Amino acid sequence: MRPLSLTMSGFRSHMETTELSFEGRTLTAIVGPTGSGKSSILEAISYALYAKTPREQRALKRLICSRCDVARVEFRFLIDDREYLVTRVLRRSGTGQHIIEDLSSGDKLSGEAIVSNRVIELLGLGFDAFSSSVLLAQGQFAKFLQATPKDRGVILKGIFRLDQIDELQKAAKARRDALEDDLKLIEGERNAIPTDVAERLKRARAEEKDASTRAAALEKAIPREKTLLKDLSDIERKRGELDLSIERATKIITRLPDDAELHDLGVEREEFKSVQEAATKAWRTAADAHTAALSKHTELEDALGTEVALIEARGHVRARDQAATKIEQSQKQRREAAVAKEAADAAVALTQQQLSQADEALRVARDNETALLRMHSAHELRGTLAAGEPCPVCEQIVTAVPEGRVPAELGEIATRVKQAVAAQVSASAAERAAAFELERLKAALETSSAALAALESELHRSQQELVGVLGDASAPLAELEARLVRVRESAALVAATRDAATTEQERVDKLRQAAAALDKRHLDARTRLIELFGQADMPAPEMDPAAGLLGEHAATLRAELTRRTDEARVAAEALETDLAGTTQQLEQLRAELELPSGATIESVFADARSTAEVARNEAATAEKQLARSKELKKEEQEVKARRGLFKVLTTDLTAQQFIAFLLEERTRLLLELGSERLHTMTGNRYRLELDEKNDLEVVDELDADKRRSVDTLSGGETFLASLALAIALAEVVTRAGGRLQCFFLDEGFGSLDPESFDLAMDGIERIVAEGRLIGLVSHVPALRDRVEDQIVLEKGEDGMSRIAAGGSR
Repeated sequence: MRPLSLTMSGFRSHMETTELSFEGRTLTAIVGPTGSGKSSILEAISYALYAKTPREQRALKRLICSRCDVARVEFRFLIDDREYLVTRVLRRSGTGQHIIEDLSSGDKLSGEAIVSNRVIELLGLGFDAFSSSVLLAQGQFAKFLQATPKDRGVILKGIFRLDQIDELQKAAKARRDALEDDLKLIEGERNAIPTDVAERLKRARAEEKDASTRAAALEKAIPREKTLLKDLSDIERKRGELDLSIERATKIITRLPDDAELHDLGVEREEFKSVQEAATKAWRTAADAHTAALSKHTELEDALGTEVALIEARGHVRARDQAATKIEQSQKQRREAAVAKEAADAAVALTQQQLSQADEALRVARDNETALLRMHSAHELRGTLAAGEPCPVCEQIVTAVPEGRVPAELGEIATRVKQAVAAQVSASAAERAAAFELERLKAALETSSAALAALESELHRSQQELVGVLGDASAPLAELEARLVRVRESAALVAATRDAATTEQERVDKLRQAAAALDKRHLDARTRLIELFGQADMPAPEMDPAAGLLGEHAATLRAELTRRTDEARVAAEALETDLAGTTQQLEQLRAELELPSGATIESVFADARSTAEVARNEAATAEKQLARSKELKKEEQEVKARRGLFKVLTTDLTAQQFIAFLLEERTRLLLELGSERLHTMTGNRYRLELDEKNDLEVVDELDADKRRSVDTLSGGETFLASLALAIALAEVVTRAGGRLQCFFLDEGFGSLDPESFDLAMDGIERIVAEGRLIGLVSHVPALRDRVEDQIVLEKGEDGMSRIAAGGSR
């Protein structure tokens, strides 16, 4: 994998868009002060490839800039001359975005896990292997050095792509298991084939021959059987038709009405007509009498008035008398109210005069009181003085309040004022009461006048109504009573004649209903006879609705149906003889063919053909099973041979053998190169070797080749050892044609003395090659002097990171 470019925004301290180009670069230093965002560049590459970083593998939202809601990273890289672009977007809320695009073909994949798996497939490295060998993050560069043998083996298998051999071993095992399943299927299929399949084939062929022979014989007899069956069917059909004819004629005879009943029905209709005519005549007489009485009653009402009008007129007489009495009472009340009003007017005038006199007396008393108060002002001033306070007149301090008595005139005048006030209040109340009484009497007088006018209007209306009914009658009540007697007697006569007419009408209606019932019975009998003639396939005779000849027509139909029934019974007896002969011939034919009871030749023929077909199919199946048995035996031999081959291959590709051999070879070469680099970097002091447990340890040549764990190295020594292994790993991968075309190291140079720093840089510069990118991240000034190609970062006043120089080539 060869990085080409990196673009990020809202990522860590890179709030604004930061663009870096790695094309054409080999050894590059990423430098800047602490907090300028140098390590964030390597974190962005890790997040783009694996959706996590060495420092943040779970709480990924910490990667978003504190001033942003979205972080975006785009990383473009080259593998086998094909360019790929990974884009990942991380949001504080909502779903993120993960896309990898093959820029050579335009193919795209999306989804966090899908993109990460595709990267692992392309690079041949998982996250742990990548962060242990390609990207040595800050504080993580010693991870490979201090790894356990098992973890180191997993990393090296991923780097050297030896895990593919694991896949081959799994594939061989899967193929071996599949062949085991094939053998089981072959064995199951062979067990399903009967052991007596040859005998079954022989029996099926013999059964097919016998069934075919019998089918041929039956097929020849089928036309004779069909002829006899058709004859039987024709005889049975004709017999059925005769039986149906006899049954139908019998049913018609049973449904024919009795001749005598039909004759009596005609006589009854004729006698009923005379009764109906007499009843109709009586009804008309009663109806005429009612019409005459009703006409006279109408003339009487026109002359004297209706009963309702006369009763209403009687009410008008009583209303007129009541109105006259009420008018007389109302006039008396108006006169009494007028007298009371005059007295109230005089009382109001008197109280007003008394009120005026009381007002004048009160005014005089108050004027006298004011004059006396002016005369005795010193007495009034004494009441406002207080010892120690200034006088309101001279403003001098009052030492003592002088004594004094109330003048007698002031007491008397105060008493007269109170008496005048009481008299004025009493006069005012009397004046208001007199005025209220006057207004009440005025309202009562107006109400009495209105009521009198209404009563006079009612009296006039009642008088007019009486004149309209009686004219100028001198004794209206007597006249009204006489007229009511005459009108009511006439109405009673109308009611009596109406009841008589109604009674006769009801009698006529009942007779009419009875006549209709007789007519319906006659019509039903006539209709029934016509229907029965039709059912007997005979033309119905002319039937006069008024004539009583229905009994004769019924006798004619009964005689014809009896004759037909007798002829049909004779013909049915002849068919019985024919049926017995034909049935005997059919039974004889079936006996000759040995047919089962109740079976036809055609059905037995079909069974024989079916038996032959089944036997033929059994024979064919047995032939196929014999052939398949031979094929399965051959297939079983071939599958067993292939299963043995994959068993051997599965064993040979296990980790304890082939992979272990390859991994041991790569590890040995790695240790040789790494030990050589460390020996040079440490001034010919340290070498790297494996102990009996395959753990890494250092050999100290300056301490009599003493062996000790790599955990005992100092910080600077640990950095040099880790760097030596990383440089060696890059060389081994290059020799093996691997895809690791980049190497990033974050910090660690600050722990080196100048001599060790130079040795470390010499080792790094040895692995610089065209097409490979080595990126060194540090704030050490010496690195700036040693590496010409630099990406310089700075920290702005707002705390955000910016590219100061070297962002592009």
